[in-house]
Amino acid sequence: MYCDGGCFAYDKFVKKGKVPQNDEALNDSTFSKLLRDKFYVDELYEMLIVKPAYSFSTLMSTFFEEKIIHRATNGAGQLTLFLSGKIRKTQNGFISYYLFAMALGVLGLITIFILF
Repeated sequence: MYCDGGCFAYDKFVKKGKVPQNDEALNDSTFSKLLRDKFYVDELYEMLIVKPAYSFSTLMSTFFEEKIIHRATNGAGQLTLFLSGKIRKTQNGFISYYLFAMALGVLGLITIFILF
């Protein structure tokens, strides 16, 4: 197949010396201009898909990530530090206190199972 195409091109352009016209020399009709510019698909894709996606990603990066995600993760860390400071005081080493807390937990679970 390659040989057929190569032989055809050699016969048409080298032997006969027929060179195709330059694109600028052709009639610049509207359809030929559209064909040459690939129906402006690249420009439309850039305008309708790429630029809005880039703008949306920039907005998400500047607003959503910095204002919401960073605050949520930093808030979770601060909440952990605050709660651990409060809960640390409840660990005093007395077994009777731990048994009381366990009994409250069991009662809470029983209450949940009964209600739901």
